[in-house]
Amino acid sequence: GDVTISYDNDLVLNEKVLKRLNAIVPGSVYREKDVNTTYSRFSSIQLFSGVNIKTTPTDSNLVNCDIHLTPAKLKGFKINLEGSITSTGLVSISPQLNFYPKNLFHGGEWFNIGFQGAFQFKPKDNLRANEFGVNASISFPRPLLIPAPAHKTPTITRTEIKASYNFQSRPEYTRHIMSASYGYNGRLSNKFLFQLYPIQMSFVRLTDISDGFKETLEKNPYLTYSYSDHFDAGAGGTLYLTTNNDIVPKTSYRYLRFNFDASGNILSLFKGLMPRGENGSAQIFNVPFSQYLRGELNLCNVWRFGKWNGQALAARLSLGVGGA
Repeated sequence: GDVTISYDNDLVLNEKVLKRLNAIVPGSVYREKDVNTTYSRFSSIQLFSGVNIKTTPTDSNLVNCDIHLTPAKLKGFKINLEGSITSTGLVSISPQLNFYPKNLFHGGEWFNIGFQGAFQFKPKDNLRANEFGVNASISFPRPLLIPAPAHKTPTITRTEIKASYNFQSRPEYTRHIMSASYGYNGRLSNKFLFQLYPIQMSFVRLTDISDGFKETLEKNPYLTYSYSDHFDAGAGGTLYLTTNNDIVPKTSYRYLRFNFDASGNILSLFKGLMPRGENGSAQIFNVPFSQYLRGELNLCNVWRFGKWNGQALAARLSLGVGGA
């Protein structure tokens, strides 16, 4: 029979979003699975504090369906301030502010913008270290730029766009870190999760490096990459397959996690058109770019043996392998 969707007038929401979330189609055969799928999809968008699906039989062999949505709070912010004093008299103050409005464009989007700072100083001393960062992200409740699956599953594939900038000014160096990414996250089934980023970039630029810090890097090559100019541009993602997707598993389970990253392989095709640095490396924005393929596979089995004195007993066996 008829399917109606109602919600408070204070909520402004694009009707296309409601149709895309709803899996109950007028004129179709009643299936409890469709009702549960619709409930899960409306709940996962996190715009509603309550989702009530009511079915009412009519005089004929039809059943009418009413979906009532109770809006949740769509705006919020968080403020955090940390402070510390070391035994040497170094004072550290770290403020943080986050603002996260939902339904920004009336399509169920999640938006977040945050500001972070870290300020260190020593009274009656010229020692100073400052750090400032800003990050922003927006998430859409649908896959953008790729076809959406025709079959409606209980979960939603979301599109995420992220960007961040961090400035660090220390006595040893000045560093600029920028990053951006575009990708998707969701589930192919209840036990198969994925995060795919066809575009991800990071840029690191250092200036004013002290001679003492240069000597430290020469003695510790593992830190050299983090404290050297480089530009990464490529793709990456994570695939996660588990036999138990409960937040707190109560039975034994196994999982497989595969992380992968690729950078610079497409850019390498244009090396001949790029300017060269002092060591002959191709550069973008006067910074050499990185080229690599990297993968990491982790297999894990967890056994649970019940409880002892109220605490869960479990054993874990994990095997990991990675390469670049």
